[in-house]
Amino acid sequence: MTCLASAVWQKDLEFLKGADCISFTRDESHGRLIVRYSAGNADLSMRSGLFGQSRFAGSTSQNIADATAVMIQRMATERGAASFNKEVYDAIRLKIEMLSVDSASNEVLAANIMRRPEQRRADEELLTPNLKVLVRDKAHGMRRRDRTTIQIDP
Repeated sequence: MTCLASAVWQKDLEFLKGADCISFTRDESHGRLIVRYSAGNADLSMRSGLFGQSRFAGSTSQNIADATAVMIQRMATERGAASFNKEVYDAIRLKIEMLSVDSASNEVLAANIMRRPEQRRADEELLTPNLKVLVRDKAHGMRRRDRTTIQIDP
């Protein structure tokens, strides 16, 4: 990891640990998952960015939920030392209050797996127990936004 990327990761991590509310926008396509975040705190400071991206086998709802959990675990793992910090992991996952996904049934079910006890496997804790709002992005606005932000006007 470059010095600049490491510095950005550290700034994102510090803000996420101190945030009061975190929102995720998640998109899955062909075994690839991308998660963007927006976070805010009590003094109305906001920060947003790329939370993570991952390749994973299959695109079932359980796979999507598990890949999201792995991204949170990676964020809570010190770079270089590779030591997982459970307190940081819990601090992030417990602050996620909104999730935006497309209307594909596997993504909606993945969100329910993350927040509802009856949907999880018996040996797992809820990933996002404070998830209050699930937004269904039928028009794939996240994908369009990403494409338009990198286009250059002639």
